[in-house]
Amino acid sequence: RLVVLWHRLAQLETQQADASQQQALVREVRTELMGLQEYVRTLSSQLYPAIVKVGLLPALRSLAGRFEGVLRVDVAVDDSLGSPDSRNGAVPEELRLILYRVTEEALTNVAKHSGATQAVVHVWISNGDVNLSIQDNGRGFTPEQVTPGFGTLVIQDCVSAARGAVGVVSSPGHGA
Repeated sequence: RLVVLWHRLAQLETQQADASQQQALVREVRTELMGLQEYVRTLSSQLYPAIVKVGLLPALRSLAGRFEGVLRVDVAVDDSLGSPDSRNGAVPEELRLILYRVTEEALTNVAKHSGATQAVVHVWISNGDVNLSIQDNGRGFTPEQVTPGFGTLVIQDCVSAARGAVGVVSSPGHGA
């Protein structure tokens, strides 16, 4: 989009157009820039959703809402996490973002591939470790027979960054 704008602005320099044509081209470029600004704002919020700063539970509930109409997502955050609605909860912001991204990718995979109508996201602390479980009522699969796609690789990278482990338990006829 930037290259197109660059070319349009170059047209202003090189064309022998009357003032009304030049004004029309400037309006086109300004409109395109406004659209580009909104695109960058949306992309920015997708890279780092501000709701993560509010707390883990609000972030996960917000994420669950994005799947409305496709997948019913229930979110459960145990009391072991302290105050999951506050910034001072037991989960640091960096880890909240990782949990958010892993949940986002997992729910996307559920919605795309499982045929599920419902999923449950559960977060709890056990032995000092934060645990995340995502279960669904989909058709299931044999994990060893599936080639990891982009979403799975993102999940593995995120969890590795937090020095965690990923496990998938599923079988045909039984969701993950």
